Amino acid sequence: MLVRKGIIYVFPKFDSFLDIGIRIGGFGLANCLFVISRALIIANEHNYILINPTWQRIGLGQYIRGEKDKRTYFRLFRKVGVKGLKKYLLIYFGKKVDSINQYCEKRILPQIIVVKGLADYFESLLPYQSMIKQWILNNARTKSIINECDNYIGIHIRMGDYTQERRAPIDWYIDKILKIKYITQDRSEFMLFSDGMDEELEDILKIDRVHKCYAGNALADILSLSNCCFIIGSDSTFSGWAAFLGQKPAVFPKMHFGRVLINQENEIVLNNEDDFPINIKNYLKNKYNIEAVR
Repeated sequence: MLVRKGIIYVFPKFDSFLDIGIRIGGFGLANCLFVISRALIIANEHNYILINPTWQRIGLGQYIRGEKDKRTYFRLFRKVGVKGLKKYLLIYFGKKVDSINQYCEKRILPQIIVVKGLADYFESLLPYQSMIKQWILNNARTKSIINECDNYIGIHIRMGDYTQERRAPIDWYIDKILKIKYITQDRSEFMLFSDGMDEELEDILKIDRVHKCYAGNALADILSLSNCCFIIGSDSTFSGWAAFLGQKPAVFPKMHFGRVLINQENEIVLNNEDDFPINIKNYLKNKYNIEAVR
């Protein structure tokens, strides 16, 4: 039989307008990672069977805005767990529940725990950071273009579908770049990842040693950012995932997604003119073999 009775499955259901084997609209990659991570935790802790999620997506916004990355997410991850025809038979015929507390005592039909939504963002994922990172690295079809030993400063500037109100001002990023250049005695190299156009980023790109990068797709960009020794992030879960996976110090203009680091002292929110705290200054100086601040 394709569908076995009484078995418990976990299905990470990504938000979309329609899922026909390809999602029409809905969650981008970073938000999908919250769903798959919570599903993995449930499956691993209870020895349940994972149903392969629908990563593939088509959205109009990226084409309308002329973005380089169309965020279709084809072939980002290897297929895992239940897939193909069996997946859709299970989803159609199985008894779907929203939590592990809703099982029927008589498991006549296969039961499917449906995991969806953003929940508490990273907070409940932090104890499982190592497992989540390893699963992503093991199943990703793409790789980082930055090695952890390179000591690059990563920058992520979210523009694209962010309105002016949600974007951090370009001046905020410039301020943080210049402060880091001063702290590191201008020894640092900056790798900029952004969905913005070059003309929108002009004032940053003309700063010496700032290089715009594109690793080939959204997942490779996140992995590359995560390998940087320090992250200048945006108020975007994309930046949040890079910091979460890398567990390196990071600065944000604000963080609507909450805590991302196990060592919370290393994640900071600064206004435009705010200075870096001593622990961050000393971390950066140590990276570039500069005498620490007393």
